Amino acid sequence: MADNIILDGTAGQNGQPGTAGGTGYSGGPGNKANAHWYGGSDNATPGQAGGDATGGANGTDGTPGQDGGTFTLQVTELFNGIKISALGGKGGDGGRGGDGGAGGPGGDGGKSDSSGAGTGNSAPGGVGGTGGNGGVGGKGASGGNGGFITILLNKDVPQPNYGAKTGGGQGGVGGQGGVPGTGGQGGKHGDSGILANGGNPGSPGATGIDGVNGSDGAATVILQP
Repeated sequence: MADNIILDGTAGQNGQPGTAGGTGYSGGPGNKANAHWYGGSDNATPGQAGGDATGGANGTDGTPGQDGGTFTLQVTELFNGIKISALGGKGGDGGRGGDGGAGGPGGDGGKSDSSGAGTGNSAPGGVGGTGGNGGVGGKGASGGNGGFITILLNKDVPQPNYGAKTGGGQGGVGGQGGVPGTGGQGGKHGDSGILANGGNPGSPGATGIDGVNGSDGAATVILQP
């Protein structure tokens, strides 16, 4: 038989996901070497390092579930089939943390030049930028407390057949942490094409804390004269 009196608390709202971090800027290329016709030369310059990415934003916290209702029922005559539900509402889940941005690539190094009397040496590429950290997941919210049902029963009336649900609501689940951003690729050496060191990846975001379950309520029958 379905519940005929429903006083359940409403569920809390889930948190919002964090926004992703920004990508690091690309490093500029190095200048090519310049061999002077009259002798001597200017060596090439290295590529610039890639820019570091920014971290993902944290997810927001869920909102708590609503408590189940409080209800008093006066029974003065035989009445069966009372089904009351006063469950606590579920707590909202935490929002997912935003992903970290990718580190920017390093710029390529300048090439050598031997077109003049001298020879200018080539240069290495720039190091890749560091990836951004993932955002922390939002906290799960507490579940609502179960409601309290009181049945006031005239002592001359047989106790009715009733059912009451007064359990506390489940706590919300903490949001997942954001994925770390990858490190940027290193730039190429001007002549050999060997890559410079790539950037370090970011760190993953921590998972949000789960919310606690709501406390159970109770259903009570009180005999009256």
